[in-house]
Amino acid sequence: SAQSAAEDEAIPNDDIDEPLAANGIELYADRNVRPRPNCQRSFLHVVQIQVNAMKHNNNNTNDGLWVVRQFATPRNREAIDSFSRFVSIVKSEPYAPLLRHTSAEFEPDQYTDNFAEVTVTTRRNGSVTGEYEFQMQKISQEPYEGCWMTGGVGVNPIVEPSRARSNTTSNTTS
Repeated sequence: SAQSAAEDEAIPNDDIDEPLAANGIELYADRNVRPRPNCQRSFLHVVQIQVNAMKHNNNNTNDGLWVVRQFATPRNREAIDSFSRFVSIVKSEPYAPLLRHTSAEFEPDQYTDNFAEVTVTTRRNGSVTGEYEFQMQKISQEPYEGCWMTGGVGVNPIVEPSRARSNTTSNTTS
């Protein structure tokens, strides 16, 4: 729809450039870098950009989630037809740990020239909080022809160590 296209194109936060210091030299950079799809990135790099954007999402502007949505396939964007619906999905369980993790591990697996998956395990304070399968597709239509984009994100169940032990231990009394 025209409204969802406008929501996707609107940049949620136009901050003025802020000075940064590097080796005593003052530099200016936009504090909200907003990467967009280009065909120079590997499927793994695209997933890393998305996971990092979620980790650093601003809850008031959702600028990190805006970045994530830019890397969704056109079909994925049609299925989740508005940015506000996308935000509500990502902020709900079981995806919310992607917004609260302190570290992430990436396991890439490319199946064909045009399809790959990346398993992402999120942790907070050393404990596993989520495991996700990013399904990556190389797009064959303009304007994203040749670019890796996310077709979907599946959620893998997490077995808590204490729960796993209690399932394998028998409780017997003498």
